[in-house]
Amino acid sequence: DGVSARDRAQSGRYVHRIALEHGGQLWTLVFHSLPPFEQANRDFLPWLVLLLLAVFDLTALVVVARIGNFRGRVGREVELRVAEIRRSEEKFQRASRDMAALCEGLRSSDEYQRSIIAASGYAIIATDPKGVIRTFNPAAERMLGYKAEELVGKSTPAPFHLADEVAARAQQFSKELDVLVEPGFEVFVARCRRRMPNEFEWTYVRKDGSRLPVTLSVTALSDASNRITGFLGVAVDIREFKKSEARLLAAMRE
Repeated sequence: DGVSARDRAQSGRYVHRIALEHGGQLWTLVFHSLPPFEQANRDFLPWLVLLLLAVFDLTALVVVARIGNFRGRVGREVELRVAEIRRSEEKFQRASRDMAALCEGLRSSDEYQRSIIAASGYAIIATDPKGVIRTFNPAAERMLGYKAEELVGKSTPAPFHLADEVAARAQQFSKELDVLVEPGFEVFVARCRRRMPNEFEWTYVRKDGSRLPVTLSVTALSDASNRITGFLGVAVDIREFKKSEARLLAAMRE
């Protein structure tokens, strides 16, 4: 409801106040005339003011309604993006559970290991203790564009990682572990050697030079005497998750 009042107690000006409730919020709009306006329109000022105030009431209602509609559209857009993010998170959580099952299965027979690695939809790369690649499964071939024979027994994971990113993580882990971590393969396994969680986002560089974000989980492989015999990396492509995240942030900024 709108409430109008003519207030001349102090300034002799016409004052109009509008109290509106919309979208769960109280809006108060105040209009008042200026002395030059009153002086120039003294004879028919009351009628003019009433007309103007009626126009102001209608305009205010339209403005507030539009604000409410805008907030509603933004709210719906954010809800859609949040739902999309949640679906991506659920997929990622399922992938993490699959990784744990995979690592458990790798402790079984050699034949079972080979069947799991070959059939897995996640990129699996295993190395010896020095970082030389020993296993490069079909999913890793599809993700990175390399054939297994190009890397197995010949290379470390260095060709498909960004040198700058590896150097930055070396500094980060050196501070966290309070020990010097040299840029190179040790960056990927320093936490594993200390039996610490080792799952981080990395940027993979495909053979054709294109890049993709992944979540890489690295685990130490040990023998019966608990001696480290190698390392296992399982990577999940998170491009869709990143796209959903970017769309949500864009919607929130609009």
